[in-house]
Amino acid sequence: MHPFGVDGTLTRAQCLRLLGQGRVGRVVATARALPLVRPVVYIFDGDGAGDIVIATDDGELSDAAADNVVAFEIDDVEGVGGTDWSVVVIGLAQRFTDMPALSHARALGLAAFSHADPLMVLRIPASVVVGATRRLVGDSPHRPDSQLAAEVELGEQREHDRGEQN
Repeated sequence: MHPFGVDGTLTRAQCLRLLGQGRVGRVVATARALPLVRPVVYIFDGDGAGDIVIATDDGELSDAAADNVVAFEIDDVEGVGGTDWSVVVIGLAQRFTDMPALSHARALGLAAFSHADPLMVLRIPASVVVGATRRLVGDSPHRPDSQLAAEVELGEQREHDRGEQN
């Protein structure tokens, strides 16, 4: 077992950029007084403060999350010798089952994790966003925060370049 040390806190801007690059995360809600954690496919809607948008056919997740404060988490784990990061969003989830919301989710290319036709859309506003980097403590080399920032910017440039090609 390797001890981890926290290298630093990610800024809100860095967290939002990382959210914009991801596709799979985890929603954490409470169902019958117990934690409920589900992997989900998501889209980050960067307009305004930013929202996590999830299409789902998971009724248990939808029931547990709707109109409740939930957490949403993404991460990247480099493993031994690497710098790991995690971003957590906390917000009041809203459930939409109307056709315009489902059509909008499909237009964004969002599908349910099960690949079934989504029955509902969950929207989690990025009310609270926190992020941190961690590295293995010891002699192992690690990816410095400046390298992580450069990788985030490179990902943004690739997204921008793809957009110009279309």
